Amino acid sequence: MTANGETETGSQDIEDVYPLTPMQNGILFHTLKTDHSGPYIEQFLFDVSVALDRDRFIRSWRIVLDRHTALRSAVVWEGVDEPLQIVMRDAAVSMSEVDTTGWASERFDEEVRTWLDADRARGIPLSEAPLMRLTLLPRPAGGGVLVWTLHHLVMDGWSMPITVQEVATVYRALGDGGTGAELLPAAKPFRDFVAWLQGATTVGAERFWRDRLAGMVRTPIPAPRPGHVEAGTAAGGRAYLDLGPDLSRSILAAAQTAKVTVNTVYQAGWALMLARLAGTTDVVFGTTVSGRPAALEGVEQMVGLFINTIAHRVRLPGGQSARQWLAELAQRHLDTLAHQHVALPLLQSWTDVPPGEAMFDSIVVFENYPSENPHFDLGEGATLRIREVIEDAGYPLTLTVLPRAGGTRLQLLYDQGRYSDGAAGRLLAAYAAALQAIAGGLDTNVADLVPTLSTPAAPVRVAQPPTSAPAPATGAAGFFTDAPDAEAMRLLWSEVLGREVTDPDSDFFRLGGDSLAAVRLVGRLRTVLQSQVGVSALFEERTLRALLQRVHRLAGAEAAGGVVTATRATTANDREGSC
Repeated sequence: MTANGETETGSQDIEDVYPLTPMQNGILFHTLKTDHSGPYIEQFLFDVSVALDRDRFIRSWRIVLDRHTALRSAVVWEGVDEPLQIVMRDAAVSMSEVDTTGWASERFDEEVRTWLDADRARGIPLSEAPLMRLTLLPRPAGGGVLVWTLHHLVMDGWSMPITVQEVATVYRALGDGGTGAELLPAAKPFRDFVAWLQGATTVGAERFWRDRLAGMVRTPIPAPRPGHVEAGTAAGGRAYLDLGPDLSRSILAAAQTAKVTVNTVYQAGWALMLARLAGTTDVVFGTTVSGRPAALEGVEQMVGLFINTIAHRVRLPGGQSARQWLAELAQRHLDTLAHQHVALPLLQSWTDVPPGEAMFDSIVVFENYPSENPHFDLGEGATLRIREVIEDAGYPLTLTVLPRAGGTRLQLLYDQGRYSDGAAGRLLAAYAAALQAIAGGLDTNVADLVPTLSTPAAPVRVAQPPTSAPAPATGAAGFFTDAPDAEAMRLLWSEVLGREVTDPDSDFFRLGGDSLAAVRLVGRLRTVLQSQVGVSALFEERTLRALLQRVHRLAGAEAAGGVVTATRATTANDREGSC
């Protein structure tokens, strides 16, 4: 695909072009910023009961892809004013099969885990639709595991059962001699949601979020590993804890007694754990919301990325019972519904958190779509049953609550540059203890729930990190006239930021730059200056002067064969422009 979104065979292969949603822009930004392939690569694992008709199964997937524009979309960000999603007329998904004949039956699941890690490391090219692949891992005794690997840019978890159920319907119909598509209602394009977002008003949202987040401080989560790397740049680890049926039932009963959703209890447990670990009574973490507006007709059956991440601020009162606290949390959540479509960068601009800094280090995801071991009937004895979902939201800590038959699975994804495997396990144990305290103490004062989980750490306010040291000052005028390409870069900064830039030591994010502006600037640098500098460079070299020096170092390295010996002089993104 070319920079303007055309394929080598011409624009006739393109069905539609439109901008990314704010959530998609954020995911693209973090994907480009990261120097490994893990973040935002999702893997849905299904147990396959019997051998499938391979040709019919692939044909079923292709029919479903033809129905949903989101599943036929690629993304371009270089050489364009803003990132775009390109809907291709045809995006045929294929299915490969792993040779598992040498895998011992007793080690099959372990071999699958090793394969999954390698599959994630492959990444997914964002400019080639579809952003997904299917892989079958046959079991020695029959059946197997189907892995659906995709990039989170095109789809959220709610869309998974919609898609797979349609595949199952078509597969059965094809086996009966039909076409399959005639059994499904007309599918609405993802463009409808993009248009709704563009027309959505933020009237009242700014006042609401300013009031909700006024005076917030970042919640510190102890990171046992000193000298941690920047969030999202290290490989992600995974830890699991299965809550037994007794505790799961107790949590459900507590929610019913307090007249709140189960999700409210799980969020309260995370807030309680964070508060005890950080030694504070005011915590902030991220939560995901469905993002599907009731005003958009047919949105429940649309496929695409609708979810949004918002900041969730929770205060732990000293004079309320847990029951009263849960009711208050539920009401505060209801109050956000009218404003949950606001993009996180815009929301952050209404707080004191500096642009370019994370508002929170952890995010809580509650899977409220039909994920309780959903069973998809393909007919003729063939079934798909979801067994696991592996994903990484790009935060230092991502907690996913997975309701399952007979219990609840807690999945914690953690940045291994900050947290050891043991530390992740202890965090899950502390979270389970907090849940148990709430479920068994609805009439207990919140201040008396789990008095201490660890040595408390004092809360710290979000601070702007130091920028790279500038070169010896030559004066703004001298810099822009003497340094190669300085004036061109100044004009690019001014163009992207929408304001005149005259100081070479101006910080991009203090001038109002955000993740979308960063992606646009890098795209313009690659087009105008032919530089392969990556998005991550803008976070390391935040001033115009420092970034230009980075561009020159990179150009010198490429001229010398691409070898740079200076520490962190380039990253994988800088050298290859990869994603």
